[in-house]
Amino acid sequence: MKKIIKLVISLGVIALLGFGVWKIYFHLNMEPTRGEVKNLEQTLARSEVLTKEQAKKDLTYVYKHIKEYHPVWIKGPNDVKKQVHEQYKLEVANLREGMTVTQVWQAASRIVASLRDLHTNINVVDSHPTYIDDFAQVIEYGKPIEINGVSYEHLENTYLIQSSYERPEYAKHMLLNKIVSKDDLELLGIDTSNGVTFTFDVDGESKDFHYEFVSREKVVNSETSFVDSDHFVSYEIDTENKIGIFRLRQCANNEEYRDTLKKFFEEVSSNQIESIIVDLNNNGGGDSSVANEFITYLNVDEYDSWDCDVRMGWHLKKYHNNVYKNQKKEHVFTGKLYVLTNVQSLSAAMDFAMLIQDNHLGTIVGEASGNMPDSYGDCLQFQLPNSKLSLRVSYKVWYRIDQSKAGEPIEPDYEVDPKEALEYTYDLIRQGK
Repeated sequence: MKKIIKLVISLGVIALLGFGVWKIYFHLNMEPTRGEVKNLEQTLARSEVLTKEQAKKDLTYVYKHIKEYHPVWIKGPNDVKKQVHEQYKLEVANLREGMTVTQVWQAASRIVASLRDLHTNINVVDSHPTYIDDFAQVIEYGKPIEINGVSYEHLENTYLIQSSYERPEYAKHMLLNKIVSKDDLELLGIDTSNGVTFTFDVDGESKDFHYEFVSREKVVNSETSFVDSDHFVSYEIDTENKIGIFRLRQCANNEEYRDTLKKFFEEVSSNQIESIIVDLNNNGGGDSSVANEFITYLNVDEYDSWDCDVRMGWHLKKYHNNVYKNQKKEHVFTGKLYVLTNVQSLSAAMDFAMLIQDNHLGTIVGEASGNMPDSYGDCLQFQLPNSKLSLRVSYKVWYRIDQSKAGEPIEPDYEVDPKEALEYTYDLIRQGK
């Protein structure tokens, strides 16, 4: 009997040890978020110089982490993996002694850009960023002819080589947001040591505007800027036309969003609103669950969601055939739904539009989404060892709900200039479409 007890105890110890070893192995090799850097340090000054060996170590860090975490290395086109590898080899071959942090940033960005994944990118960590001291001209005139004598066309080509994007239309549009930032101008190769001069076409004539760099709060004419907004969620009720307009500039499923959403649908119900317009223009994304929260106020029993693969070490775990049972709220809307999108509607905002379109819950008006439904996303955060640049790497693959449209952006049902989309939607409602 004692021998049996000893044997059972021994087997139990072996099983526990085996489980412990498996847990350690899983954590070190399979856990999706293993090795992620939680607290980022400040990036070195962009003018600081690194040795050739330090620069190589940083670029190798980027390449190694893409291989270890990004789904493309498990399930992805071989030509993309080849492009990333070849770009890495080229950047390492072109290294020289005395590389500035900006030059390392440029090289690392070109490696990452070859993935064509919007969510995988290289950035600076800077608690005190600076910008040109007046946004008015960029807002009024749009693209400059040149910056410091460098043509905008040249800067655009440089940006496309260094930028992480899925649709060039989005990248070209986003460049306007980038040229107001000192760091981003330097990434494009512009000398900012004596401020910067933009040349605009003003009534058919070239006109120069010189800017110095200041902190965000000191920028003149920034209140109408496209850079950011304090009011990410708002709404209005047009009782005369029985239309509710819900505006969302950022996908944050927080208390403010949920409270605003609840009040909106309460007023929609009490005012017998027949049509709702959701404005997702210029929404850069965030938390995709904002769409799920919105749908709880719609008369829908269940709906399809997007499929997903998660990279776990050397394999992908699949989450497919996802159907959500809708937990309907008190004030359920039964009228018509319209969603406004433009090229700056991306990531979670694009997901919002996809849920509506691919489940046939409403009508999309405006421009195609900024990124693709079939894409990579959900990022892990790392930091390059020497320059302290930050690296974000996707570890999930997302698939469009309606796979008959795989590889396509969220195309609007009615394509129209975003500036005219609201009035156009009013006309659709009047026509009963």
